[in-house]
Amino acid sequence: MIRLFCDEDGEIRVDIKGTMGGRGAYVCRDRNCIEKACDVRRLCYAFRRRVKVCSPDLILSAIEGE
Repeated sequence: MIRLFCDEDGEIRVDIKGTMGGRGAYVCRDRNCIEKACDVRRLCYAFRRRVKVCSPDLILSAIEGE
């Protein structure tokens, strides 16, 4: 599982170490799960705020870069 968090600007970021503060959302490392999680409606619900569009490729590249 990887943790996603939302910064002040509404951007979705990957929290590799799990140390960023605030509300987070967890998603499995499977590409299909990540693609489903990047649906804006799901992210808005998880973070309880408006978020910007999230690209699954950005999340996958952040995971590969750890």
